[in-house]
Amino acid sequence: MTTATKKKPVTLQVQTTVFKSSASAEQDEVPRTAPEIMSLPEKSMLCMMVDAAPELPYPLKPLQMAYGPDEQVYDIPEDAKPGILDDLYPFCPAPRPDSEVFDLHEQKCFVFRDAQVIRYNGRNLIVSPYYARSGGMAVDFLPAECADSEGTTTCIQTAKE
Repeated sequence: MTTATKKKPVTLQVQTTVFKSSASAEQDEVPRTAPEIMSLPEKSMLCMMVDAAPELPYPLKPLQMAYGPDEQVYDIPEDAKPGILDDLYPFCPAPRPDSEVFDLHEQKCFVFRDAQVIRYNGRNLIVSPYYARSGGMAVDFLPAECADSEGTTTCIQTAKE
């Protein structure tokens, strides 16, 4: 368990819409040059919101990324995961372990307890189970009920203070 202190929640509501590509648009997509590091803008944002912290008391193992260098992911026991995810989630309220979350990068839902924690720049950051393939991090998660087949609309909440 982390020793982070609970912070007072502050809520900011922002309306956002993200539209999915049609099947034909995906087939016609021009390949782009991949950046050197997966999800660098998201990592930069999270590093501004999440304080540096000691490593968690769980083993780290390499995570092979779709591009860029391998990263380090914690091997957290299932029984410890709900508390760790709740402590580390940078927004409030944190999703319940059994709630579905939508990953904007992967355009798929997952159960929050399946999220992973990586070690990056002296921080412990929550990422999607699809992170190695598409780069979804906590800043890219929406409640599943905000996702639909026409696009995605959400209410975004600010970081814990």
